[in-house]
Amino acid sequence: MPLSAWLSELWTGWLYSQTESIGARPLRQAEEQEVWEQILRQASAGLALDAAATARFAESAWKLVCDGRIPLDAAEWSDSEDSVAFRLWVREFRRRCLERGWFSGAELSARVADLILQDEVPVPDWVELVGFLEPTPAQQHFFETLKDRGVEVRERATPDCQGSAVCVGLADTASEVRAAADWARRILEKDAQAADPEFRIGIVVPGLTRLRGQIERVFGEVFHPRTRLKPELDPKRLFNISLGLPGTEYSAIGSALLVLQTSPPSIPIALASRLVRSPFLPGAAAEATNRALLDARLRSLEESQVSLGDIISLAAGADKPYNCPGLVHLCQAWIAQHKTQPTEALPSDWAKAFAVLLRKLGWPGDRGSSSIEYQVQKVWHELLSEMAGLDGV
Repeated sequence: MPLSAWLSELWTGWLYSQTESIGARPLRQAEEQEVWEQILRQASAGLALDAAATARFAESAWKLVCDGRIPLDAAEWSDSEDSVAFRLWVREFRRRCLERGWFSGAELSARVADLILQDEVPVPDWVELVGFLEPTPAQQHFFETLKDRGVEVRERATPDCQGSAVCVGLADTASEVRAAADWARRILEKDAQAADPEFRIGIVVPGLTRLRGQIERVFGEVFHPRTRLKPELDPKRLFNISLGLPGTEYSAIGSALLVLQTSPPSIPIALASRLVRSPFLPGAAAEATNRALLDARLRSLEESQVSLGDIISLAAGADKPYNCPGLVHLCQAWIAQHKTQPTEALPSDWAKAFAVLLRKLGWPGDRGSSSIEYQVQKVWHELLSEMAGLDGV
């Protein structure tokens, strides 16, 4: 198993063996992100600083500090304004954690090592390490702690595989992506082993998050020129990108967020257009033509804002070409439910309110869901559950 999973297992096992209350608990990733954001919002008051984005960088930097076992009292922290500011944020983070009985997930290795030294958790007679070519100082400390407890720590030898490498100089990243796709296709077409269903070609891309869309497009053009506009609908696609899209890039989640950010009394016309034509509201297929005509009618008003009441007035009436009784019913239910929403609440209450609103509006619609859409909906519900667990922070 991954080392992180084993550390979590050891910690959880110790936790359940305790008969008294525990002094500290590890923060979940979403909780830790929220704590960092609170610190950054407070520190950046009056400054042009994106607290959420900076918090993600701060959390990542803190993990590097923990992995490297870097002391916070080192003189080098004073070398720049950035490092001075970061150390202040870290001290505030640790103060809050100490005060409220939390600790960072990045500190779990050190916490479990302490438990092992105190003989608080059972350890095996031996462990075998696979793939730890350059263990971090924190990992090395954990392995040394195991040895101190009498655990035999073995390291599986790395296979001595001779390979060949070629360095190709290209003009820019776009040329590199295109060259990689063409190279992979040539292998599939000419390599005799490519006929084996288990045959694989691996392409490692630094900065995959930033380049994902470009890679998706270029590889789609090279491998599936006829279906590249809808790669998610191609069940026999020859390539797979290990990194998924951000949740908001999926239409189902985008539609849910669109509903939640909409205030019935005042809706920007662009959002109103997307709502009227959304395939994730009931009746979208049955009223598709009428809702498209309604969208055109809304735009013809040349107003920057409309309300759900305006949409109801336009869409009601059997004699109108853009009559949409299903949409009218949805808008009426929406207005009624919106009036019951709290103005201030804990995350768990908001998560419940969001779920109830979407359920009453029939999200994600009455059409059948594809496999991808089903998984995306599952991710959405997991995100709501994660949000509901933020009350503690």
